[in-house]
Amino acid sequence: MINPLSVIAILTGVASSKYVSFESENFFMGHIARHGLSFGTREEYQFRLNLYMETDKKIKEINFSNNTFTVGHNKFSTWTE
Repeated sequence: MINPLSVIAILTGVASSKYVSFESENFFMGHIARHGLSFGTREEYQFRLNLYMETDKKIKEINFSNNTFTVGHNKFSTWTE
């Protein structure tokens, strides 16, 4: 079965970077939907996707190394410092 979010990314011309899987981009698309985000350009979308993936990597590192608490994504996951 084809994931509709992947189709949206393809039809809108937002190609995944070679380092981002469609699965990861689907999680990002879910994040966009959950938080009501929108990006005006393909460049902005790609920039925010990269920030989301960096944040995701940090979250996974924290959750893997610490067993007393966990962290996760929130509305700030695509923001710069």
